Amino acid sequence: MANEGMAAEDRGKFKVYKNFKKQKGDDRPLFQGTISLPGEDAVRPVILWGYESQSGNIVLSGRALEDGNGQIEELIRPDMDTSADEVMEIALKNGSKGLQVKPNDIVLFTNTQKNAENESRPDYWGYHNPGNGKPLMRVAAWTGHDRGGNVKLTGTVQKHEAQREPDGLAREDGEPAPAEPGAAPSPEVPRRRASRAHDEEHAR
Repeated sequence: MANEGMAAEDRGKFKVYKNFKKQKGDDRPLFQGTISLPGEDAVRPVILWGYESQSGNIVLSGRALEDGNGQIEELIRPDMDTSADEVMEIALKNGSKGLQVKPNDIVLFTNTQKNAENESRPDYWGYHNPGNGKPLMRVAAWTGHDRGGNVKLTGTVQKHEAQREPDGLAREDGEPAPAEPGAAPSPEVPRRRASRAHDEEHAR
């Protein structure tokens, strides 16, 4: 039982629901929900937009919003550009340019390795940069439905460990390795560029 408790502390939670206000072709996010980090009680609101990649797969991209205190701090301090050391880059195994994840950003990719032989693997996987000097997080999410039959995504949040072996990662939790050939994300991920105020307005 102790081991189970430790495992739970090593994982945060990710849960988003279809935005019922979303209409096809409008500017609102596709999903709204929450995210928490391993070992922390704090929960942050999340908004995600959906895109189609060049290969035809779904990419979900958005951000975690500040809590109440964070929003106040943002309003009283001057605007500042994101410093270079806050942007996290995932190095690819083949040496090519990696995906850059800015503070608070979340990006999820369709898991093309999920099939009939690997049904337990997540439907989406990706990254979250919590900002504030915290380490890069790895997100795994599975699709489901709420009581009304609308799609939802629920999953886990763990600290990203770049040196973990791909096979070991797959055996442990069914998630594809970020640097595995064919599964590595393209650095040209569509990302919605909007102000914080614009994001929060759409999250209402």
